Amino acid sequence: MDTDEYYEYAIQWIIACVVLHNVLLDVQDSWTENEGWWTPEVDAEHESDLEGIYNEQKQQGLQKREHIKSIVLANV
Repeated sequence: MDTDEYYEYAIQWIIACVVLHNVLLDVQDSWTENEGWWTPEVDAEHESDLEGIYNEQKQQGLQKREHIKSIVLANV
């Protein structure tokens, strides 16, 4: 890739992020900055608890993506 292709790729990513941000605002997504982040630096005794939380957040993410997909495809 030459420099122009890198710039075009970066611009496409930025546009995609802005569009996704606006879609989430439209569907009144309640995500906060502290929500949805999971770090692997945990004590072994809490690992199963965190795995459950991670799986729950993963499921919520899948539901949000499906909702967004249905909105986007309905407007095509």
